[in-house]
Amino acid sequence: MHILLILFVCFLQGCGGGNSRSGVAEIEKPETSRLEGQRVDENILFLNALGSGFNLDASFKSSSDLLQRKLLGQRYLQSIAIKNIGVSKEEVLAYYNKEKNGFKRTKNQAKIYHLYTDNKPEADEIMRVLSFSGKKFEKNELFLKYNILPSVVSQGSLIPELDKPLFSKKSNRLLHGPIKSKYGYHVLFVIEKFAVGTSIPIEEVYDEVYQRVFQTKYALKSLHVLDSLRNYTPYTKK
Repeated sequence: MHILLILFVCFLQGCGGGNSRSGVAEIEKPETSRLEGQRVDENILFLNALGSGFNLDASFKSSSDLLQRKLLGQRYLQSIAIKNIGVSKEEVLAYYNKEKNGFKRTKNQAKIYHLYTDNKPEADEIMRVLSFSGKKFEKNELFLKYNILPSVVSQGSLIPELDKPLFSKKSNRLLHGPIKSKYGYHVLFVIEKFAVGTSIPIEEVYDEVYQRVFQTKYALKSLHVLDSLRNYTPYTKK
């Protein structure tokens, strides 16, 4: 009964060395750990349920059959409805312009270059190159060496050691560092800052808008496919 209760709750909740680096992924607050833990829990529960013979219970088998029928039907509908759905750049732009007020920043953000290393002298050299006294060819070499790409980060998404100086209202500095944390020494170069409420350009939300348009088309086509199936599929309610 204990395993049955756990599975039922889970179902209701929808379980189903000195190398320098650039980027922010490794020092941002983890967003996927909860999902990873959920997947592990699902596998543990599944293996224990099989080991206990829970899958042989008659009531479970009946529920399982119903879920399987539902899943099979949904996948069949998806396989038909998803065919030949295209989204053009013009459609994406039209949707963005129509819903532009919905694409506002909900947090202060900044576009930055971020480098970090566990070597303090190396961090100092990065600071020197990125400073205004650094020569252009040195900056180019630095960007090539560390494959530096700009990242847009939100206030509260970084570790405190970086978040506080970067989003401080009193600071208009473009270059921060070296900043020490448990990950090493960080250097932040600010390209641009964005205040809460400012519009997000289409370049930053293109994929999201594309998916919204696609899902709208998919939902409409699914309804049409289902209506068509109802018309020519003989069905007697049992």
